[in-house]
Amino acid sequence: MPVTWALHVCYGNRYARPLWEGHYDFLFPAVLDAAVDQLLLEFARKGDDDLRLVERHRWDRVLGVGVLDVKTAEVEPVEVVERRIERALQVLPPDRILVTPDCGLRHVPADAARAKLRAMTTAAAAVRGRLQKKEKKDT
Repeated sequence: MPVTWALHVCYGNRYARPLWEGHYDFLFPAVLDAAVDQLLLEFARKGDDDLRLVERHRWDRVLGVGVLDVKTAEVEPVEVVERRIERALQVLPPDRILVTPDCGLRHVPADAARAKLRAMTTAAAAVRGRLQKKEKKDT
């Protein structure tokens, strides 16, 4: 049976509070040898500075790009989520990006969690549409 193996590394989420404030430097280059298909990381709350690690170490698999901050119930504007996705597209091609929340939404009130997910799917659809338009234009 085909299986996709993913490694999620987060900043902690106990009671919606981060447990550490570091960067993902400690993962590289060791994670390059991990038997995983995907690496899922938080970028929404901490920013996208660590995308440089993915680029520098030439991550050659799928990267799960956290675009929703799960430590707050504040719903991200669609445009903000789009910018987060587009920043990841500067580092990896679209077929190697998986758009995700930073982590689970367990500690976010249900209404806010649904609104966050709507913002994420709307943003992903908008970016996908622009990419498809550009692809058609280029052919």
